[in-house]
Formats: sequence, C-alpha cells, structure tokens
Amino acid sequence: MTHITSMLIVTCTESLLSHDEECFALYLFKQSIPHVYFETHGVRKFDSWKITTNASDNGSSNCCLWDGVVCSSDEEIPDEISQLRHLSSLDLSGNPLKLQSPSLEKFVQNLTGLEELDLSGVDISSSVPHFMANFSSLRSIVLYNCSLQNEFPWAILQLPKLKFLDVASNPNLNGSFPEFRNSLLEHLDLLDTSFFGIVPESIGKLHRLTFLCLTS
Repeated sequence: MTHITSMLIVTCTESLLSHDEECFALYLFKQSIPHVYFETHGVRKFDSWKITTNASDNGSSNCCLWDGVVCSSDEEIPDEISQLRHLSSLDLSGNPLKLQSPSLEKFVQNLTGLEELDLSGVDISSSVPHFMANFSSLRSIVLYNCSLQNEFPWAILQLPKLKFLDVASNPNLNGSFPEFRNSLLEHLDLLDTSFFGIVPESIGKLHRLTFLCLTS
C-alpha cells in the first residue's frame, strides 16, 4: 500500500508567501504524489487542484476553492497532522505557528515513523517528550527557537540513526551531557541553551561530527 509520507504547510503573511505562491506550492505537492497512488486509492479530491489563467474556469487557480483546502488566518497547527501515522518527514519551519494545544507530546505521540522533524520558529512553549528517544527512525531533529522548556531528554542523543540535532536559541532548555555512543552524529547545535555539566571525553568518539556548538 502506498502512503503519503511527508507534509508541507504554508501560511500567508506579508513577509512570507503570497496567495498565488501558496496555491502553486500546493499544486507542486499534488504533482509530487506518485500517479499510482491515485490509481490505487481512487482519490478524487485532487481533481480540482489545477493552476490556470483562464478566467472562465470559475477561479480554479484560487486554492481556497479546491476540494479539501481550507484558507484561514488561524495560526494553530491542525490537530489532524498528529494522526498521520505513516508520516516520515514533517517540516513546519519558517511559519508563524503555535503549538500549545495540543502540546508537543500529544502532537508527535503517533508519529513514530518520523525520520525528519523540523519545527524551527514554531512557538512550542513546552518540554521535549522523553518518548521521542524511542523514535528509532529519526535522522534529523531541528527545534531551533521554539521556546522549549525544562530538561532535554538526553537519551535522544543515543538514537541509532540520528545525524542532525539543532535545539539552539532555547534559553529555558536545560540538560546534562550523556556518554556519547552514536557514531552517526554529524551536527550538534546547543547555542543559547542552558545545558550544564562536564562534556564527556566520549564526545571524541563522534568521528563523523562536522559541526559542534556548545556555547551558552
């Protein structure tokens, strides 16, 4: 069975994408879905997702009129994303979004197959859930400038496939350093956080590490 495994969300503000650019981004998203998915599942919702300059097409270029598309100025992230159990890549970075209800814990609890997570700039204002240390497929975690709080689960640094971790610019995020055993880690950015303690000598075992920032 073929599953949609990634999601793109764009929001329109004066400093970001125009309405037409948002519509075009959605159209490109449709184009990226393998044709076999439509044949297998008989999906008809995407039939209305067309880009045209013909005025007689009753606004089919206006993505607000496309089936399944809702245009809103609301900046709460849709709860429905948390039910996409087969999602492998989620990138909501660069959008003026808030994730306060549900919390990050409830938002990601079903996304156990995630390989890439980027919520940079999203207002999370909560802790990083400890159970994310069980998401064994995670390769990249970017939670830059998310107003994270409390202790970062050090076990996340032991994820077997983790290559990229960026939790910089979260001054209320604290934690201590574990013994490093992940030989795949390439990028670790803890700039402007409240991590404390001694950096263990085992950090020298990270032979693939190309970027390291521990500055508070």
